[in-house]
Amino acid sequence: MIDFNKVDFATVAVIGTATAVLITWIVWIALVVLKHLPVKQCSGTWDRFVNYVSGLMLGAWMMGVIFSWMTLNMVVAAIAVVVLSASFLRFVFIDSSSEL
Repeated sequence: MIDFNKVDFATVAVIGTATAVLITWIVWIALVVLKHLPVKQCSGTWDRFVNYVSGLMLGAWMMGVIFSWMTLNMVVAAIAVVVLSASFLRFVFIDSSSEL
């Protein structure tokens, strides 16, 4: 597992950000389920691709955490943060504004 005596700031920042994004997704999905917020279905190829890549990245990130592949985990976590943040912001702000 992770040896916290040898972890630098970049590792903590990347893993912390990825964890924050994951928690944000979980909270948002819970709000959608509990509050019945309107959810626009994935309509285009880009939406499907982003969702597929996000799932792969999160899965690979979890495997990296479990098996502590630090270099791979850093790269995967960084990509996952970018992909999920772009997908989340586009989905929440652009798609919800078109519903109004």
